[in-house]
Amino acid sequence: MQLVMTKQRAKTSISAVVLATMLSACAATSDKYPSLAIRDFEAADPAQAGTASDPATALSPARIAQVEKALGVALEQSAAFNAKLQVVRPQVAAARGLGPSSNAWADAQIAYADLISHRSQTAIALADIDLILAEAASELVNVERLTAQQAEVAAKLADQDRALAQLRDQL
Repeated sequence: MQLVMTKQRAKTSISAVVLATMLSACAATSDKYPSLAIRDFEAADPAQAGTASDPATALSPARIAQVEKALGVALEQSAAFNAKLQVVRPQVAAARGLGPSSNAWADAQIAYADLISHRSQTAIALADIDLILAEAASELVNVERLTAQQAEVAAKLADQDRALAQLRDQL
């Protein structure tokens, strides 16, 4: 009889130790995982979402600086593209119908490649703005102005693509 009682006590003791270990693991705090607590902007009144008083709606100064830098690069490269385009068009027209053995054709190809370089820099700036826009949107930031800037750069890039296609068709 005593052996049966000892086995039951042993089982109860082991169960208690296992249960205590499991509960202590649940109660442990860890910086490894994000908190599941409600964040400030989640508890905010939906009618007030997007107001200037809500800190989640404004781009951070660092992001604003990144956008301004990318926009500056895009505008600079677009202006350089347009200036170079005025030089390249006559070169391409002069090389039309000539083969690769012609100096005029080679000069036009080099000038065309230079235009592609300016277009690439504009595309990189647009990609930077796209990335910032995606990050901002995922953080519930008001992206209205950023979307307008993105559209401006995308329009400049589309213009460059059209000009390059016209030149390519002439070469």
